[in-house]
Amino acid sequence: GVSVLGAPAARGQTTWPANNTAGPSRVTIPLHGVAPEPPDLRYQLLPRASDLHRGNAALEYATAVGSIPADRPAEETQELDTGQAATLADVDEKAATALLARYASAMKQLHLAASDDRVDWQSGLLSEGFAAPLPNLAPLRRLSEVLVVGIRLDLKRRDFTAAHEKLQTGFALARHLGEGDTIIQGLVGVAIAGQMTHEVEEWIGTEGSPNLFWPLAYMPRPLLDAARGWAMEKDAAYFSIPELRQMREGRTTAESWTRFTTRSEQVEVGDYGDH
Repeated sequence: GVSVLGAPAARGQTTWPANNTAGPSRVTIPLHGVAPEPPDLRYQLLPRASDLHRGNAALEYATAVGSIPADRPAEETQELDTGQAATLADVDEKAATALLARYASAMKQLHLAASDDRVDWQSGLLSEGFAAPLPNLAPLRRLSEVLVVGIRLDLKRRDFTAAHEKLQTGFALARHLGEGDTIIQGLVGVAIAGQMTHEVEEWIGTEGSPNLFWPLAYMPRPLLDAARGWAMEKDAAYFSIPELRQMREGRTTAESWTRFTTRSEQVEVGDYGDH
């Protein structure tokens, strides 16, 4: 668990424990005497229903992944790690600005995807079972890391409007992944939601930051519901091997079972995918 300790001072950075800390983590966040700003949900952390447009977010995410620059500098991974780990005071504004400029097109598509009213990842699990290809999750993780660097740069500059837009995008991406057909999508969604929650804590610890009490209270609980992924993978064998469904339903004949076992002996491991 994470307990928030309100520091009396109005200045200072959010303090995170070392990764090797045993037991529950205690995160110290300096709190500031800022009253709620009207309207209370100005900084809602998921796109408002009235701001959504009709579309399949998965298609926009695919476009965002396709917009990731191919000629990334060798030091980019280090820049991402540093940008996410540094205190806000130590964020390298020049490096962060250059990183965001490289990803401007991808970030635009990511933001558009967050405003779509539905997501259909079209995984193919229903028709292909274990042979269905996994969604391209690694690039989405990279885009979420770029988002985090952008949020931290915005917070350092006290640009709460820009930081809010990126937080909305990140939380929407996490929620959309939670609606996927596979468990791993849900797990990646949880990881991205964790990233965004970390930045919400940095927001709270930033002097002069708007009050997020009502936006946090308004967030859906749970934020992600990965029940579909668990249910789909639990039955993936039935999608991969239709004869199992026939057997479960009592429709298997001796002849059809013989055909199935004969064919199975000829199938090499891996023909049902690499899952």
